[in-house]
Amino acid sequence: RNLMTSQEENIEVVFFCKIENARILSSVLNLLQLGKKENAFVSVTRKGIRFTVEDSKCLQGSVHFPEKIFQEFNTKEDQVQFKIPLHIMMECLNIFGTSSQSLPSLQIYYTGLDSVCLMLQEDDVVTDVGLKTIEMLQPPQSFNFQRTSIINTVIMMSDSLKEAFDELDWSLPIVTILLSPDHPYFRLSTNGPSGSCQVELPKSSEAFETFNCTQTQSNNYRLKTLQPCIKALNHAHKTQLRMNQNGLLNFSHMIKTEDGQTCFVEFFIVCVEDEEPQTD
Repeated sequence: RNLMTSQEENIEVVFFCKIENARILSSVLNLLQLGKKENAFVSVTRKGIRFTVEDSKCLQGSVHFPEKIFQEFNTKEDQVQFKIPLHIMMECLNIFGTSSQSLPSLQIYYTGLDSVCLMLQEDDVVTDVGLKTIEMLQPPQSFNFQRTSIINTVIMMSDSLKEAFDELDWSLPIVTILLSPDHPYFRLSTNGPSGSCQVELPKSSEAFETFNCTQTQSNNYRLKTLQPCIKALNHAHKTQLRMNQNGLLNFSHMIKTEDGQTCFVEFFIVCVEDEEPQTD
């Protein structure tokens, strides 16, 4: 079925894509939901689609869906950008339910006007949705991660990193993350009135696929801000952790989709500078 109505046939579509299993998108996009009614910046290039969300300039999350996961993918321009309410898009994607038996197909088209059109189809049931775009006053924040020298990089098995975070005292607001070329190499720690907790891993641990640290770094991060990053570990196979000289932390999760393709979900987290751990 063609998504365009007869009245719309003369409107040029600047972007169109089709995927046979909409759940591939919805399951990964769910990792960008931060517990708020966030809006997503959408950037389309000939290489794929990137969705980006932000929270108070201290957290940025994004996922890139490569062009090859779609059965059809066509953009008339080198870059197409728009902004949409992510929580409403997720409601649309899950309109047929979230069970493994539900496998609706999805078409998306955008004319460059004030709405993005979605069509979901399961068997003979078709749902058309016009998702109103939001005025994009400014693009997502650029952390310029590559411009500031990356000091420490490790690639870890995601389940091992999840186990390490699970050991912490999550009732406390701050976690200290240490990466170092010397002992203790990798350490997560929380400290509060009820006591302290530390999790250390030697660089020889099977948790690490690669360990490339050039100098000792120890920075504080809000555990509440890290929660989406930790949630994504449940769905990832491997995770790259990087720190730059400003203490900016980057999680890059490698996630396998249901059809065996690879997507990367990234988070950037700003460190809490010179803040003592304290209870809220």
